[in-house]
Amino acid sequence: MAQKLLTLAVVLLSVPAFGACGDSITQVVIRVDTELRVPCEVEEIEIVVDPAVVDDSGRAPGRIDLRNLLGSNALPLQLPIQGSSGQSYSVTVRAYNDGAIVQELSGTIDTKADSSRVLAFNLDSGEVATQADLPKRVLHAPSVCEEVCNGKDDNENGRIDENLPDCDPCSMCPEGYECVERVCRSARVARYVASRSGRQFTNACSAAQGVEVPGLLSSPLSGAAQISFPSDFSFTFYGRTVTSAWVGVDGWISFEASNPGLGGESLPITDSRVPGNSIFAFWDDLQLDGTRGRVCYVKSGTSFYITWSDLCFEPASPGSCDGGDSLFVTVELAAINEGPSDDRLWVVYGLPYEGSDVSGIHWSDSDPERAQGAMATIGVLDAVPSFNCSLEACDLSGRCPDQSPCGFTAIRNLTSLVDLDHSMSQDNQTAILFDPAE
Repeated sequence: MAQKLLTLAVVLLSVPAFGACGDSITQVVIRVDTELRVPCEVEEIEIVVDPAVVDDSGRAPGRIDLRNLLGSNALPLQLPIQGSSGQSYSVTVRAYNDGAIVQELSGTIDTKADSSRVLAFNLDSGEVATQADLPKRVLHAPSVCEEVCNGKDDNENGRIDENLPDCDPCSMCPEGYECVERVCRSARVARYVASRSGRQFTNACSAAQGVEVPGLLSSPLSGAAQISFPSDFSFTFYGRTVTSAWVGVDGWISFEASNPGLGGESLPITDSRVPGNSIFAFWDDLQLDGTRGRVCYVKSGTSFYITWSDLCFEPASPGSCDGGDSLFVTVELAAINEGPSDDRLWVVYGLPYEGSDVSGIHWSDSDPERAQGAMATIGVLDAVPSFNCSLEACDLSGRCPDQSPCGFTAIRNLTSLVDLDHSMSQDNQTAILFDPAE
């Protein structure tokens, strides 16, 4: 019978989920690292474990395509396995290039009671090492082939520049993906269409399994922290698979590899200082006061929710919310899993009722227009935006007047949703669907 991977363990990106402080855990952790360049030296890495292991969805580790992880801090790959003391595992790691094995390493490791032991593979040196404890995981992105390709299928085998010793990684994107400014992404996704939705509000902070985004209260005015998606959740944004997200106090999410460091003062989505690969749910100068306000996330079903719960606008004298603001926003990332371009997202503001521990109206007594987004940036922005037209010229389908993709889809403010044949609903709830389109 296959062993279970540790809950929340992600083969590609996340550290294992440990218990509360003081709890002990019996596990082994497989780590695989490499500086081999993608894709000229390596394209995929395979991890095979005996006895077999599967995650909560019944999936074995299998192959990981590094071409989909360029620009993401996904290395070293990590596979935590929780088991009973004395269990022995044999592990084989293979590196592939163009379907052929270019490196193969093997090792064994035994679990030890109340310990986290590590079996580390280095595909560059060929070293396989066992460590008695779990050292800090220093994340980095896959190395990229730097030499420019000539853009030709020299040996007429259907793959551009495959025969060159070094090449542009985008010349060999996986099937169904295209190169856009050295980023491999789904060839089908070019824009998001915004429309009014009846999606109901889900408060991740009130969910039984909800988790607060760590570290935000250490900088409650402009903090940001990175979270990793669980192993049973996959999401594509503008055609590119994302595996983690930076979440900012000020109402934004970024899938960039490093913290974009956005301040509370919002900018137009087309400003050159605004990072691509981002969702701006309600980018404004927001604040946690350390008591009522929270930012949380949770996975439920096939969706992943991130909630800004009961925040306020930063007052003239920062430190605590004055009670006049009550801002509730949830981003729902929905993994439809019907293809690389079918994932969509909702942004939901406020709740349709009051009087329970999960309720709240997206509102401000002192500045109701600001609560409707008068000063906020709201929308989605491509990782490699084309900016084929201005913010004013781009419509809610993400198209310019000449029908080319804008590279973004923006909402001017919540009251402007009359463009979608509705205004702020009487039940104080507004929901926007951002649906991918070709």
